[in-house]
Amino acid sequence: MEPNSKYPCKSKKVNGETCGGNAGPDGFCFAHSPAFASKHAEASMRGGRNKSNAIRAQKLMPSRLVPVFRMMEGVLADVYNDKIVDYKKAQTIALIARALVAIFTAGELEERIRELEKKTEKEHPTLG
Repeated sequence: MEPNSKYPCKSKKVNGETCGGNAGPDGFCFAHSPAFASKHAEASMRGGRNKSNAIRAQKLMPSRLVPVFRMMEGVLADVYNDKIVDYKKAQTIALIARALVAIFTAGELEERIRELEKKTEKEHPTLG
């Protein structure tokens, strides 16, 4: 990999190549600079949280289904926390969980169909 600037990071990869990041005043990029170690750790944690299953599921969901999914999550939490006690708790949680799965599945299938339609349009423009 070619360095990104005329001042590449001094850090080396496992294979011996230079990092390729832009060096700061200390000669290291943001990821390798001792001066930014705590900020880098914080950024890594944020990145890890954004890769969680819940965040990835939200990203997969079509935007119009997100409010419905959030509402169902809220209802589920209210039942669990005894804020809604009109129904048998276990039955209600099971119904809501089933609805959440159905919403997610519908969103996932919709996204897959959209991707297939785009691919088909690119490969066979006369069919679109």
